[in-house]
Order: sequence, then C-alpha cells, then structure tokens
Amino acid sequence: MSDGFIYPYPSYNFKLSILSLNSQGYDCSFQEISGLNATIQTETIKEGGTNTSEIKLPVSTSWDPIVCKRGVMGGSSLLTWVNNAIGNFIFLPMPGTINLLDNNGMVLISWMFMTMYPIALKTSSLQALPSGGDASILFETFELHHSGFTRIDY
Repeated sequence: MSDGFIYPYPSYNFKLSILSLNSQGYDCSFQEISGLNATIQTETIKEGGTNTSEIKLPVSTSWDPIVCKRGVMGGSSLLTWVNNAIGNFIFLPMPGTINLLDNNGMVLISWMFMTMYPIALKTSSLQALPSGGDASILFETFELHHSGFTRIDY
C-alpha cells in the first residue's frame, strides 16, 4: 500500500532496552523474545438460589516472565546484572521497553515495563562436534520478572 500501512506486523525486527544496560548496542540484542502475555485471574462464585450457573469475577492480572534468547557472548553489562541477581542475590529492578520496528527502524508497538529483574539464566547444552558436522551456536536464555507492562501502538 502507498500509505505505509503494514498488516500484519512482521515479528523479526525488535529491540529490548533496559535502562543503563544498553551502553553497547549489541548488549540487549536477542534472537527471540517471548512472554508478552497478561491474564486476568477470576474467582468463581455460585449464584444463590440456582444450581445451574455460576459467576466469574475478575480478581487480578498475572504476567508471564519475559524470556530472551541469544547466542552466548562475553563482556556484557546485561550478563553482569543477571549474575548479580543469581549469584549474589543482589536485585536491581530496572525499567525497560521492547519495541517492534518496521523495516525502516520506526517503532510500531512498544511494551513498557516499570520494573524488571532477572529470575533465571539458562545455557543450551554443550555438544561435541560430530564428524563432518557444522558447529552449533551456544545459546543463553534470560528470564525477567516484571510487575506488568503497558502496550503502546503508534
């Protein structure tokens, strides 16, 4: 279309920004980010005087952790932040955003987080190279807890 309208949005161009951890452009670059999910928890109440129906009332919102996957690299301020939480039990919650970008780098959607902190670090398995096989990349996966997000459509 000539007006630049994109539907549906592509999912391959995105960027995670965590305050003070983006001093190096590659530090918060990931192959995959998931967990942008919110669910309303409900409470079931039996309706008085009838045995055939019940009422579900909203109680609270629950948020899935943000899961970020990338190839392992050294010298990362993000990894230092994660290691402080996991290894030293020093938690420094930080605000952050995940931006979905178009092909020109313009933001299509932002998910804004007031506080996030690491809760898991996972590393893919180490495997000997099979004869004649190609070397595989070692991946690390970060899980970040947060207190909720706000989605902004541009």
